[in-house]
Amino acid sequence: MVRRVSWVRSCRSVSRSGSSISASGEAHRGRWGLQGSRRGDALVLWALLQVVGSRRLGEDIAAGIDLARRFHTLLDRSARCEPLHRPDLNLQAFRHGDPDHTGDRVRSIQRGLADLGRTWVSISSWRGETVYRTVLNNPPTSVDHLDDLVATLDRLDP
Repeated sequence: MVRRVSWVRSCRSVSRSGSSISASGEAHRGRWGLQGSRRGDALVLWALLQVVGSRRLGEDIAAGIDLARRFHTLLDRSARCEPLHRPDLNLQAFRHGDPDHTGDRVRSIQRGLADLGRTWVSISSWRGETVYRTVLNNPPTSVDHLDDLVATLDRLDP
């Protein structure tokens, strides 16, 4: 399946800086890699296991789940945010402000977040409205980053 196993082995110096786990160190912003809300391709998963190992991958997954639960609590305590479910894994969908049934406001705010370059938040459809979705699978992400996300949303969407 892999013609150049040496390339896979050379990726042991996987970058954990920035906003993605990336062999190149480049932020992918949701364009490639394992997605927390999509089926992983078997080859990508195999390569990831070769690079980081199953123990470390398991620790990273458990940390992402824990962080999603902590984010849920942070959102629940926020005056303007509402978590839309209790996370079972590392995904948390949430609303900021009033429901957005057209998606215009949420998409505009998401572009504003992306332009700032500090936070990446996806958008999803949830029961007829457009909402924010986080997939917490970047090991350097902390509760401080998530707290900053909520504060930034408060500034961008007063």
